[in-house]
Amino acid sequence: MTLSKNSRVIAARLSLHGVKRFAKIEAAMPMIGAIVQGEIRTLTPFITGTLRRGVSFRFYKQGPFSILLETYGTAYYTVFVEFGTHKMAPRRMFSKGSANAQVKIESYVRMI
Repeated sequence: MTLSKNSRVIAARLSLHGVKRFAKIEAAMPMIGAIVQGEIRTLTPFITGTLRRGVSFRFYKQGPFSILLETYGTAYYTVFVEFGTHKMAPRRMFSKGSANAQVKIESYVRMI
């Protein structure tokens, strides 16, 4: 599993705005996860499509004002593509995708 560090930062920033806003953001987490998932999928290399289809997300409520969005790949070779091997250079789809999604998420949250 590959955790999105940017998602933790976003959730920490959003949790500072109060209970009512946090409830709205908590309700919008499936949409926020879909935004991150879409950005990662656009950067994912594919031949058969298994790696791209395997990109998924889930979120956990960690405390009263903390939500963790976790992105992961279900294909066994996801970690090899993300971090590389001694024969292959890394293709940072999760880290770059979550960084690209941060701007979109912040503008989406402003609309809430």
